[in-house]
Amino acid sequence: MFLQDEFTVEYYNIIENANERVPQAATRKEAKQILSYTERHHIIPKSLGGTDDVVNQVWLTAEEHLKVHLLLPKMVEKEQDIRKMALAAVRMSNPQSKTQKRIVGDEYITGIAELRKEAATLHSKYMSEKHKGKNNPFYGKTHTEEVKQRQRNGTSNRIITEQNRLDYSNGRKKFC
Repeated sequence: MFLQDEFTVEYYNIIENANERVPQAATRKEAKQILSYTERHHIIPKSLGGTDDVVNQVWLTAEEHLKVHLLLPKMVEKEQDIRKMALAAVRMSNPQSKTQKRIVGDEYITGIAELRKEAATLHSKYMSEKHKGKNNPFYGKTHTEEVKQRQRNGTSNRIITEQNRLDYSNGRKKFC
């Protein structure tokens, strides 16, 4: 399932250290007594066929949890798995709730930025392939003349200033 490389070795070292520190069968309350703040991690991610069994879960610190999710996209070979793991890592880098105490350290910022870019590219490719031809919900359909006219009317009386053009141009440059 995982590639046999330095990323996989590092991943399993983190998992092993975590298991020595807090038993897998520990409750959240017991894990919090040892780590103060903890997050549950699926060793084999569910999207890659992992289960919710206790033997497939481990208690990690917030930093460890982010680190293993940054390693996972580097540990798989299939493009669809890389996409799934990259998207999960990007989600990990964003606060999910008010109670979450995950703080992204400076040493992870560059890696997360690169991963965001890769995840966006892979997801865009996936979505464009997913909706090609007969898979496109609009396949074989056309807009009625009434709809086309409404669309034209909606944009025909819009005034675009030179500042609008400049703002749009600068925004696209930053995005691209």
